[in-house]
Amino acid sequence: MKVILALLALFLIWVPPAQATTYTITTLNYCGTNNCDATGLNNAGTVVGTAYLGGGMVQGYTYTAAGGYNGLVSSARAYCISNGGVIAGSYTGNSDKYVYDGSSYYDISDMPGNPTGIYGGGPSLVRMVGSSGTSGFIYTYEMMTHSGSSSTFNLSGVWSTNLYGINDSDNLVGSYLDYSYKTHGFVSYDNGWSYTTLDFTGATSTIAYGISNNGTIVGTYDNHGFIYANNQFTTFDVPGALYTDLYGVNNSGQLAGYYYDPANGGFGFLATPNPVPLPPSWLLLGSALTGLAALRRRRLP
Repeated sequence: MKVILALLALFLIWVPPAQATTYTITTLNYCGTNNCDATGLNNAGTVVGTAYLGGGMVQGYTYTAAGGYNGLVSSARAYCISNGGVIAGSYTGNSDKYVYDGSSYYDISDMPGNPTGIYGGGPSLVRMVGSSGTSGFIYTYEMMTHSGSSSTFNLSGVWSTNLYGINDSDNLVGSYLDYSYKTHGFVSYDNGWSYTTLDFTGATSTIAYGISNNGTIVGTYDNHGFIYANNQFTTFDVPGALYTDLYGVNNSGQLAGYYYDPANGGFGFLATPNPVPLPPSWLLLGSALTGLAALRRRRLP
């Protein structure tokens, strides 16, 4: 028994080094255009994006691993999807935007810009964020009355502010341009009263596009995607891509974004984390404990 306790103490004290997360990449190419993006992702694993068909024509879509593709209303882009399943986007040919609750499309004519992030989707309201001119905006839409209102969002002490993402706790992410015309990412946990700058070390530009409910942030620096979690940046690049943008992340760690392959075109993608294997040291511990237990049994009268 003393030997077993000693082994347990040793392995509990020694923590094996963290292993880098690997991903399975699903390329999204709705309509086969080789010109497609994936800009929204929710906790159910549903992706939204837009296929660019040529001649100014577009087609919004959804994608799930279980159900595949589903086309949305014609001649409209899909930008974001809430955890409640509400989709927001815009029509081509005019400045109108829409929300889609799974059964009906509702036009939003007074939203000042395109919606890039959304949360909610229950029976009451959704909140969307976006940018117009040099300011961000937060747009609250009442699902029951189909009416909305907008408020301007600006960070203090900066030249311009762009809002891109929001989670169910009203945490906001985006980018700002300082007075030396450098672009920085940011996260705000108190509706903009204060904010934390997000700069990837050595990057000329950093933009934060999405934030999950557990606080993981994704975005782009220079030509690379990034994941920001536990106060650390991790680069994310689709293998073989010239550049990668990350737009969405959910609580399961799935990622949605866009990559450009010079030989084939531009594609949306869904990246799903692979299960992390048990470190060999812990397998060794299990074997040692099993062996000691068997030895102890043999010694019993």
